[in-house]
Amino acid sequence: MRKTILATSAALIAFAAPAVAADLETERQLGLIVSGMVDQWTGVQIIDNSFDDDTVFTNGGEGRLSLPLGDNLSIQSDVKYEYNSNALENPTDNDVLGPRYSFQGAAHVSWRDPSSFLLGAFGGAGVTSFGRRKYDVRFVGGEAQVYLDNITLYAQGGYVDYANTQITGPVAFGSPIPDDGLFARGVLRWFLTPDSRIQIEGMYVNLDLESTVFGNSGESDIFSAGARYDFTVGGLPVIGDTPFYVAYRGTFRDNCAGGDDLDDHTFMVGTSYSFSGDMLTVDRQGATLDTPNFDHGCVGQIQQQPSDRRLKTDIVALGETEEGVKLYSWKYKSDQVTTWVGVMAQDLEATHPEALVTGADGFYRVNYSDLGVQMMTLEQWNARHL
Repeated sequence: MRKTILATSAALIAFAAPAVAADLETERQLGLIVSGMVDQWTGVQIIDNSFDDDTVFTNGGEGRLSLPLGDNLSIQSDVKYEYNSNALENPTDNDVLGPRYSFQGAAHVSWRDPSSFLLGAFGGAGVTSFGRRKYDVRFVGGEAQVYLDNITLYAQGGYVDYANTQITGPVAFGSPIPDDGLFARGVLRWFLTPDSRIQIEGMYVNLDLESTVFGNSGESDIFSAGARYDFTVGGLPVIGDTPFYVAYRGTFRDNCAGGDDLDDHTFMVGTSYSFSGDMLTVDRQGATLDTPNFDHGCVGQIQQQPSDRRLKTDIVALGETEEGVKLYSWKYKSDQVTTWVGVMAQDLEATHPEALVTGADGFYRVNYSDLGVQMMTLEQWNARHL
């Protein structure tokens, strides 16, 4: 993780180095202004769930609008979205389990001295779909900025809550869903010229998790880090001078499905337009505030269920399929209420080894889609024969 972040940051800084000698605009009229920004990007996202990788096309966008309410007080809105759906590999190997997307909006209230600092508060809501799970997300927090010549330091912290979870289709049995938690974010913006900058940021989130079957399942630590370089390409035919940026963002989640990790790496190319001034003017006097992406869900591989005999009790043989796969009913030792019907992983070591995966916890998981059968409750099993 560290090597990826450092290498990306170093590459962006090296690419920007020739612009450092450019003079910044030092004499400017400082006062709050009506301003805004629109941003659009496209890229590639690599998703790693500890078993294998998925690579998908992805895109996103953002818009901000700032309105002054006096000499120092202002309100600002920001909205953003991200979306991916098209795998760059065989769809049957795709663990994303359907489109991933997020949409969120926020409102900010701040008091600012454009020559030195900003203090503010924000709140927002949105929806995020992570594989076959969909959540409503709500967040509130405080924020501050410090202005040091051509550098802006930006800090945020607050509370995030996930609710109204919807699950469509099979996901890893018992894999946890996010509940609520706390987050902290830090951003450094280094302006090389009024219309070019390097941005480096990091975020930490601590979330409480709930299992879809077993109730509370502990916590997840989530780290996100990114780097971005904004620059202008001049003299393009028809469109003239055009702002572009290249960026990287990595998100690293622990304790997802079955205790495994889930990471993703997003590489972006985009364009960003500010109105009512250059990029530095808008940063200091206008629409300078944003919110992080809260697409922090966890999901496991399709139909990969913990079917290790060591996790089960009250095991009763029910028969076998036409293909010779033995079926049983059982209860999980950690759940003495629900009776399930399915297979024993140890039976498959000789006959279907390709359907077995060993999780980070040392127990077998079974990919039911390789067996042509489904795991179900005993009530569902009995209903099939009525």
